[in-house]
Amino acid sequence: MADTPEYFQLRPEVEQAYGYTHAVRIGSRIKISGAVSMDAEGAPTAVGDWLEVKGLALPEFMIEIEMEAHRTHTPHHG
Repeated sequence: MADTPEYFQLRPEVEQAYGYTHAVRIGSRIKISGAVSMDAEGAPTAVGDWLEVKGLALPEFMIEIEMEAHRTHTPHHG
């Protein structure tokens, strides 16, 4: 069961519409997808702020950050 994926959605309707999941945990690994500047309905926010990034899902998105975390097992002391 430790290798069964557990999915986490930040904006379920938007993620289902675009076909992705915000984060997934498999065992001790957590993979987090990029997040862009959008509101709960998927509309871009902060349009025109002073940053340019090429190649995101929509041209209005300004930045995307991806992260991966790994949790190591720490023995319990008692």
